[in-house]
Parts: sequence; C-alpha cells; structure tokens
Amino acid sequence: MLADIGTGIGMDRDVVARLLASDADLEGVAAREAHARSRGINAVPTFIIAGQHALQGAQPTELWGRVIDDINRQLAGAVAG
Repeated sequence: MLADIGTGIGMDRDVVARLLASDADLEGVAAREAHARSRGINAVPTFIIAGQHALQGAQPTELWGRVIDDINRQLAGAVAG
C-alpha cells in the first residue's frame, strides 16, 4: 500500500519497497526525530520559520499572515537597530 502511494506521487516503486522492507534509513530518521524532540517539536506538521520560529499544527491562512508580518517586523528591527 505505501509503495503504491509512493509510486502515485512519482517515487520509484522499487526504492520505496526496499526502504520499507529494511532499516536502511532508521539511524537517519531516528537522529532527525531526536533533534526535533530536543527542540520541543512534538506535533505534525511543525513548520520551522527563519530557522528559529516553530508553528505547530495546521493553521489558518490568517495566522500565517500574522506570523509572517511579525517576523518581517523583527527582521526590520534587527537591521535598523
């Protein structure tokens, strides 16, 4: 089933099937998960913005607009100050 989904979005079916049948990426995935958890990320999706801001969960468009405006103001203040 997952190999079919991967194929449906353009992934190579054989590669997907091989990865699903093995632990080939296990260390890398575990390392990325540990890194995310160490930064307090525990929700999917979580968006890291400008390398320092995290927005967790699906959010409405209006909130994204406010977040972007706030970050732009912070960046403008940093450049001016």
